[in-house]
Amino acid sequence: MNPNPFSNSLVTVYPKIKAWSYSAVSGHKQCPLRTRYAKIDRLPEPPNPAMARGTQLHRAFGAAVEHGIDQGLLAPDWYARSLELKARGAKSEKQLAFNAEWEPREWYAYDVWGRIIVDAIYEISPGIVQVIEFKSGKPYPDHAAQLRLYALAGFIMYPHATEARAENWYCDGPCSPMPGYVAQRSALNGLKQEFTAFAQDLLNDDMYPARPGPHCSRCNFRKSNNGPCSHG
Repeated sequence: MNPNPFSNSLVTVYPKIKAWSYSAVSGHKQCPLRTRYAKIDRLPEPPNPAMARGTQLHRAFGAAVEHGIDQGLLAPDWYARSLELKARGAKSEKQLAFNAEWEPREWYAYDVWGRIIVDAIYEISPGIVQVIEFKSGKPYPDHAAQLRLYALAGFIMYPHATEARAENWYCDGPCSPMPGYVAQRSALNGLKQEFTAFAQDLLNDDMYPARPGPHCSRCNFRKSNNGPCSHG
């Protein structure tokens, strides 16, 4: 008897992932096999230093934006900026789950198709919503796509909004303006189409092949780390 109910003599298939996030899709694009190990097989993957640093910064901003608490992890200028968000009534770490029609749902609802966590969001003025993403490290090209997704999230969370603005705050660098993204509600359907297509490779995958590359040296599942993968 085959111990894997998803396999046959020719090929092995695995369960499909039912709900996506930006990070899950990005990870899958880099290496589907790593996604399988983490999301399907549920193998433990300890956080790396960069992830741990990012988590610390998010918590520090959340404490400042929601409660005005200084945990000592933010540079003074960035802490001052977070207090400005608090004064504007911003909400931090807001969870948004939605179905395949982009309709809001409870986080673990049966028909959830996608999930986004918004680091900070508030209304600049009636009808104009601002979304902020806190980031450690340096800018990367794919961050521009994330801004479009945050603008889309702003429209869903504020159905009356006619304009959504999104910014990345790179908190390990100087407290200076960075290029953002501005969308009018007329762009909403196009944004939905973009990110519906963006998620398809992840949601349709049931084989999760390896995709070796330079990232293998940082993967906890690599061969040289005594992991299950035959690469790295």
